[in-house]
Amino acid sequence: MRIHDRSSLATALIAMTFTVAACTWVRPESGTEGIALISEEQAEACERISSVEVSVLARVAGMDRHQDAVESDLITLARNHAVERGGDTIAALSEIDSGKQRYGVYRCRDVDVEPNGDAVEDDDDDEGVVVREYEG
Repeated sequence: MRIHDRSSLATALIAMTFTVAACTWVRPESGTEGIALISEEQAEACERISSVEVSVLARVAGMDRHQDAVESDLITLARNHAVERGGDTIAALSEIDSGKQRYGVYRCRDVDVEPNGDAVEDDDDDEGVVVREYEG
């Protein structure tokens, strides 16, 4: 193998590693588009169904994955769990640590949340909490 070929191969491998590090790998299940993501404080007004610790690879080929990709995968896993448990909302209960994060799964259908995070009684039949739209 010539030096030029080795250099090209090394460049290609480095580019591939950066590309893989930025990828999200978790596929959303059917129904996750309706699962809201709210803060832990906003979830106090909701019925807690369960909690789950989700995890993904935070390092690939010795390189840290992009934080946004890790966070996106963790949220998708938590939303998938919420669908399985019959919840309509998730809230992070911990910070991301080495590709792991704990989420609460809630039923908030009958609760509206003000932009400041205060719960408001829901006197109509609206769907309730929608704080951040799913972009998956």
